[in-house]
Order: sequence, then C-alpha cells, then structure tokens
Amino acid sequence: MALHFIFILLLNFLRNGQSAASCCDRSRSGYVEFRSLTEFLRKTDVIEKHFNYNNQTDVFYINHDATILYNSIHYSFDDFYEQHENRTKVCLFKLYRRYDEIEHVVFNDGSRPRQIVFGCHSDEECCEIGCCSIGNYSYFYVM
Repeated sequence: MALHFIFILLLNFLRNGQSAASCCDRSRSGYVEFRSLTEFLRKTDVIEKHFNYNNQTDVFYINHDATILYNSIHYSFDDFYEQHENRTKVCLFKLYRRYDEIEHVVFNDGSRPRQIVFGCHSDEECCEIGCCSIGNYSYFYVM
C-alpha cells in the first residue's frame, strides 16, 4: 500500500479578493463592528478629547488630521493616515449617508468625513473596521 501525501494550503484572500460575507464574519478574531466604534465616540471623555461640540447646532467638529485610538487601532478620517505600530496595510471604511451615528460629525471647514482610515498588520486583513487574523492552514491527508 503506497502512502500518498496530499498537501493542501488554504489561504484567505486579501480583502480585495474576498466577498463581503467572508470579510465581515463577526465571529472572526479581531472583528470590530462600526456600531461599537460609534458607541465609543459618544463617551464624554472621548468627545472632550477629540471634538469641539456645538450644542446649538448639535454638530461635532473634528480636525482633518485627528487620530482616535480605539481597541488598539488608530482611526482617522478621509485621506489622513499616519502609520502606527508597523501597521502596513491601509484599510478604508466608506461612510455612506445610512450611518446616522456620525451624521453630526463634520470637519472644521464644514465638510463631512467620507471614510474612516486605519491600518492593520501584514498578517491581518481589514474586516469592517477591525483587523482580522488571516488563517493559513495546512492539512495533510494520508491515503
């Protein structure tokens, strides 16, 4: 009886090669939901640190180059990104009008953020607004 070794490598594709379903599996390690970030941004100490709030207009003003640390990830808005902790993969989360949670966030010039920018390590991939581990698995079958 001959033994045959079949070596199969299963690699997850980078975000560009994934379907939305596989990139946004909430059970994956490192997944961060947009809603959890917006809940964090509502905290009084976060508002005082990063925003200028105008209670007459209910608008939260933020600088274009502001960076907010949440869940060990540095988040920026629009085109501003500053690499932290050797996070070489840049991720973009598009902000559409359906996100009511941040409708009142505007830049000091009156424009609205179009996207959230953050970075992941090279062995991670962007998943919603988190950095999920990329699973590299090897399977050996003996026949």
